[in-house]
Amino acid sequence: MNAWVTSLLEAVVDADIAEDRQARAAAKAAELGMLVVYDDIPEYDEETLRRGEEEFRKLAPEVLRILNEDRSTGL
Repeated sequence: MNAWVTSLLEAVVDADIAEDRQARAAAKAAELGMLVVYDDIPEYDEETLRRGEEEFRKLAPEVLRILNEDRSTGL
């Protein structure tokens, strides 16, 4: 999921800006002792990525509904 979101953000945001933000976020997380580095993240084939995107699109309306509900209650 993280890899898909990252690739989506890179497609939408200028790559230099995305890398700079990611570097700043990683530095801050390291400073706070919260940086987690995963070395064994598998590479996914195109079919797996396609199915993940398809499933994510199915969930998106419900995620938006929950976020809007939370916003309306002040959470």
